[in-house]
Amino acid sequence: MNRSIIAAAFVLVAGALGTAHAGPRADALDDITDAMDIVGDASSGCYRAAMTELTAIQQLLRDESEGRALAKIRSLKRSLDRCPRAVGRLLRSAEDALEADRRDRRDRRDDRHDRDDRRDWRRDDRREEPKPEPPKRASNVPYSDFHAACLETWLIHEIARDNADQATMGALGANSSMACNSTTGLGRANYSNGTMMHTDAGAWYYPNGTMAKSGAGAYYYPNGTMAKSGAGAWYYPNGTMAKSGSGTWYYPNGTQAGGWQVLEGWACTTAGDQHCKRYKSLLASDVEDWRTFAVVQLAARAGR
Repeated sequence: MNRSIIAAAFVLVAGALGTAHAGPRADALDDITDAMDIVGDASSGCYRAAMTELTAIQQLLRDESEGRALAKIRSLKRSLDRCPRAVGRLLRSAEDALEADRRDRRDRRDDRHDRDDRRDWRRDDRREEPKPEPPKRASNVPYSDFHAACLETWLIHEIARDNADQATMGALGANSSMACNSTTGLGRANYSNGTMMHTDAGAWYYPNGTMAKSGAGAYYYPNGTMAKSGAGAWYYPNGTMAKSGSGTWYYPNGTQAGGWQVLEGWACTTAGDQHCKRYKSLLASDVEDWRTFAVVQLAARAGR
């Protein structure tokens, strides 16, 4: 069989095994294919010396095994005495293309490692920097992530603050500690004098037996006057409405104030710096009922 036909068959079979990617590998593959064409028309000695190796090199390039292909090219270059010089030139061209590609890959790898090293250094630097501490919470206000019983006793204690004697406030302080130190809330509980403090249904009572909070959510002053209705209206200790359920605010004398900012401005000016400063500290809480009652409390003090 004519060697040119056999060589062409080698090329076709190798071509059917894969498609080369663009770039240096494709250039090297073109050189090897051209060399195979020349070897197919060369002497039988050249054919026997080179064709099998060229076919193997071609397949290695198609399999993206450039390193093994480069090693075979270097080995084959020493066995081309019986082949035309053009075959050697094509092998050197393929070798140069693969060497250049190898250098480029090595350079890119080194660059990537350098970037990784720099990124690691930056991360190390960041790790060495002290992390900013979260903002400290005010210790004189409750927060919305307190459990319900704890939040309720905080609010009851504040509602009673200007409206109860020291003994009552002391007892309320004890119930606050009991409720807030519990991780699961509070069930049925009594004051030390045996008076009911908290029911299973969620109602709270003052030490004198007056209801402090109903199970439905209404709050009361120690004298029995409603502080907050279940519908969301707020009242001053004298029974006058402070804030309607629809959001309208009133002065302690019953005159409409409009928005809470108007009432706040009047109350701060009238009650004095000490009360105004304390009021503003209470606004650190994110509990809406607490913040609302802070306005009611300030205005009540200003209205006395």
